[in-house]
Amino acid sequence: MGDGERWTMESQGLTELRVSADAAFSYNYDLPNDAAYSESCVAIALAVKLSVEADGRVSREVRDGYLYLTGEWNDGDVVSFDFAMPVRMLAANPLVREDVGRVAFTRGPVTFCAEEKDNGANLHLLHADVDEVLADPSSVKVEEFAFEAGTSGIDDQGQGEVDPVSRRMVRLEVPAWREPVPAGVSAESPAFAPLYADYAPVRREPVTATLIPYFAWANRGENEMTVFLRA
Repeated sequence: MGDGERWTMESQGLTELRVSADAAFSYNYDLPNDAAYSESCVAIALAVKLSVEADGRVSREVRDGYLYLTGEWNDGDVVSFDFAMPVRMLAANPLVREDVGRVAFTRGPVTFCAEEKDNGANLHLLHADVDEVLADPSSVKVEEFAFEAGTSGIDDQGQGEVDPVSRRMVRLEVPAWREPVPAGVSAESPAFAPLYADYAPVRREPVTATLIPYFAWANRGENEMTVFLRA
């Protein structure tokens, strides 16, 4: 790598590397090693746009999971990637007991999570509607929004305080459903709810689950969070 690279990354997956130094070096991009994406990664690598390729100063090679861009670089040279960033619904290895029957959502390099702030309490009762997502992947909506962080401290020393700040980022709106809480049951009065009851099939209440980037959680006060949703 040479000195002076500058990256810009848009929510749509467009990435630009701009060189601001005259040097000979090889820029090596680590392609994702997910076997399901190996073919598309090669296609992306071969479709990378180089502002310097026409004059033969830089060559490209895909080898051992890397894209190598090697040659003489000049100030102002640009490399542009346009990454496909589909939403993926993932399942954990079945030997991970805590996540059996659950799914998580990612998009590009970003993992998403559900917070109580957006989805209400008792996130263990929130299910992703996996049948709808599998039948129509476009049912998961990708939205840009202004994430408003900020919360007061949880003690008199100000522990947990987050300064108010607004940041643009992307969230997912996922088809989902909830198991209803029995009448009269709430987090505030659990002692008045029976611990057991006769079994009855679960009644589904259709909802939309809002998922935010995992890196953004715990910035809006104490609340529940989960990455894996029940399926």
